[in-house]
Formats: sequence, structure tokens, C-alpha cells
Amino acid sequence: MKSVSPDTAEEIFKHLISRGSTTALAAYGNWLFKRSRLQEAELFLREASEKRVNNSQTLLGKVLEKAGKLSDALAVYEEALSRGELHAAGRIEKIQRRIHMGSDTAPRSHERPSSAFDPTESESVLLGKVKESSSEEAERIFKHLIDEGSTPALVAYGNWLFKRGQLTEAENVLRKAVASEVDSVNSTLLLGKVLERSGKIREAATAYQEAIAQGSPHARVNLEKLEARISDSLSANPEERLFGGPATGDAPRLVPGEEEDPPAFDPESDDGVLVARAKKAPPHEAERIFQFLVARGSTTALVTYGNWLFRRGNLDEAERLLSEAGEQRVSQALICLGKVLERKGRLSEAQSSYEEAARRGDSHSLVALGKLHEKLRDFPAAEEAYKAAIRVGDAAEVPLGYLLEKMGEFGRAERIYEDAINNLDWAAVIPLGKLYARREEYEQEADLYEGVIGRASRSLPNNIPARLAGIREREGRLNDALNLYRLSLSMGNEDARSSVIRLEGEVAQAEE
Repeated sequence: MKSVSPDTAEEIFKHLISRGSTTALAAYGNWLFKRSRLQEAELFLREASEKRVNNSQTLLGKVLEKAGKLSDALAVYEEALSRGELHAAGRIEKIQRRIHMGSDTAPRSHERPSSAFDPTESESVLLGKVKESSSEEAERIFKHLIDEGSTPALVAYGNWLFKRGQLTEAENVLRKAVASEVDSVNSTLLLGKVLERSGKIREAATAYQEAIAQGSPHARVNLEKLEARISDSLSANPEERLFGGPATGDAPRLVPGEEEDPPAFDPESDDGVLVARAKKAPPHEAERIFQFLVARGSTTALVTYGNWLFRRGNLDEAERLLSEAGEQRVSQALICLGKVLERKGRLSEAQSSYEEAARRGDSHSLVALGKLHEKLRDFPAAEEAYKAAIRVGDAAEVPLGYLLEKMGEFGRAERIYEDAINNLDWAAVIPLGKLYARREEYEQEADLYEGVIGRASRSLPNNIPARLAGIREREGRLNDALNLYRLSLSMGNEDARSSVIRLEGEVAQAEE
């Protein structure tokens, strides 16, 4: 738009928006923001954010920040970070500083130097500090956040490794991020870039096509460039395309001379076998299997296919399939439908869907209902939903504990976590440990981890020994820390490997 007059640019934006372009919504909002037309910019960026246009949430935060709505901007940036808009992390730390500078009650007594890594700080603050940290300190921050289950940190760490040329490590981290299905668009796109840089062309193409199916325009551009580059190198047959067109979502085609894959699936197999195969298949093959099963009348496939489409951003088709399954009295479909409706911003309909599933006896819907009430800031209703889930035997103690912390009822939260641990719900260990850490009760935190390591054996989450190792390392007990990191690694926590290698070197150096 730089080469046209403002009036012409505005006409173009409005024309594109009238045609249904969500990208134009965000671009127009940014254009208005740069011209200080803040009210209009906020309007268009809120609409773009509701439609989950990439980076629209961060842009909305900038508009609110410039308008002086700092608390609103902070909430928007935190939501942006949860969606995987990693640029929001730095904005969060800056805006928190601005808010604290204007507050006489801002906590100061326990502040640490800006270069120090304080594990009790929030995820958003720590991610914002990465840019100002040394490589060693940044890696420690990432490992700490990943141990705590942060998916945004997984994506950010994968990108950080990629930029440093550590391609194998970046691939491993980003595959974990993709598997988490929390921010699969950005993590799948980044994985494609890593695979392309590593020379794994077919895998890169598949990753880009997966990201395209989830609505990423950047992945489409990357795939077209990749195809053009590879096609130019096929001197024997330059007109042959290596991949199917990105607009159609065709499967990658093979280099001339290679054999086609065998038939995708056996149509005589039962529904369970085919659904399991579809979950592991490439997108084009999975879709063929799901469509075959739906045509065969499988209600299981209706729900699984609807959920599969939801994760890839095809909300309208996901809603249609899940509604159909819900009409067939499949309660699980109503929970998945509620998630789709939440993503589309139709929160009252989502609530009705969860409530109907609860009436049909699906206790998992009560947890989803509690989280929706929490999102709507109706904390008493959220608390009742979580308690109802617990009464019918569903594991809702951890979300209830988090809610109580938000409400400032830390003593009740502590008791909830302790009861859960006594009932062998090890998911409550980390939240209770973090609660102790925020109160600077580090000895009690360490005792908690030591106690559950002795009790839980194989069922223990594999990051708990690593958390205790971090405490022992800060205390200077390097041998103990090393043994704990080794334990965590032996339990399957690959993120502990670099800490093992680092501490082995430090221990050996100390012994010399």
C-alpha cells in the first residue's frame, strides 16, 4: 500500500474486507494504528483477533497500550502469548514495568538484578527476558519453563535453537510442540523451516501443507518458494513439479522415477483400526480415511474427524460434523463442539453444549464448563463446576487450585493440591511446588519433590526430578543435582540431557 495514496489504500482495504479477507482486517487495523486512528484500529483488530488472524492479538495490544489502556493491553498481550505470538513476550515485560512504575504498592523488596534468572517470575516475564540474556542464561530460562509445561516456551525455544543453527535440537523441540496441539500453526510452520534448512525436503513440504491446512498464509509462501527452488534444480525434467499445489492441499508428489506409496488403507478394517491409522497418517491420507468412515456411518469417526479439523482451523466443517454427532447422542462430541464454539467466540452456545453433555452424564464436560466460566471471569460458577467434577470422580483438583490462586485464596489452593497428592494425583505436585516457591519456601518445595520421588516411582512426571535438581544446583550441591538430572533423563525427559552434559563438565572441572 506504500505506492498508493491513503484514500486509495483505504478503498482497497475495505474492498478486501468486504470480500471476507481476514488478513486484510489485521493489515487495515495496523494501517489505522500507524495513523493514530486508535478507535478504528481497535475495532478492526478485535475482529481480526476473534478470527485468530496471525499476530492480530499483539497488534491489538499495541493499540490499547498507545491509548493508555495498560491493564487491557497487558491482558491482550498475555492472551497473544498463549496463542503463540511470541513477540508479545517482550511487550508484556515492558508494560508490567510501566504499570509498576505508576504503583506505590509495586513489590520491590525481593527484586533481583535484571540479569538474574528468578524462577518464581511468570512465564511471560521470563520469555521477555530471553532476548537480554546470555545464551547460557536463556537456555536455562527455556528449560525451566518447559519443565513447567509451557508450550509457548517450547515454540520459542525451538525458534531460538533454529536461529543458532542447532537444527537437530530445534527439530526435536518443535516436534514436541506440534504434538502438544496447543499452538500447532506456529510450531508446524517453524518445524517446516527447520526441516527445509536440514535438507529434509519432503518432510518440510508436508509440514508446510499441514500449516496451510491450519490457516497459515506464511506456510503457503514458504511452500511455493520451496517448490520453485526444487523445480529449478530438476534439470532433467524442469517442468515436473515436486509437490502438489498448495492451494489444493494435494500430497507431496515424488521426484520422477520414484514409486508411489501403496494403497493408504484396507477398507475392510474395523472402525477402531482405521481411526488409529488416520491419527498417525499424513493429512491427505487421514482425510480420505475419515471421509470413508463417516460415509460408512461411524459416529466415532464423526467426533475424531471433527476434532481433527478443529485442530487444523477448519472450524465450520468441524462444527457441522460435531453437531451431527451430538444429535446422535454422542456426549464427547458436545464437549468438542463446545471448544469449536469457544474458538468462534460463541461462548453462550459453547456453555449450552457443555451443559448438555453434563446432563448426559459426561463428567469431563464439567471441567470444560469450569474453564469457560473462568474465561468469563465468573469465578464462583467456575468453582462450582470444578467441585461438581470432583464429586463425580473427575480429576479437577489442579484447575480448581489454579482458580483459587487467581482468587487470592492461596491457603485453600494449597489444601486442594495436598489432598490431590495424597490421592496420588501427581499433576498437583508442580503447582504446589510453585506455590511454595512464590512464598520463597524453597526448603518446603524441595521436601515436597523429595517426598514424591520416593513414593511415585514410574508414574511420577519426569520433570519433577529436574525441578529438584534446579534447587540443588542453586544450593551448590552439584553432584546431587547431576544425579537428579540423570534420573529425569532416564525417565524420558530429554530436556534434562543438556543439563546432564553441562553439569558433568562442571563437576569434572571442580574435581580437578
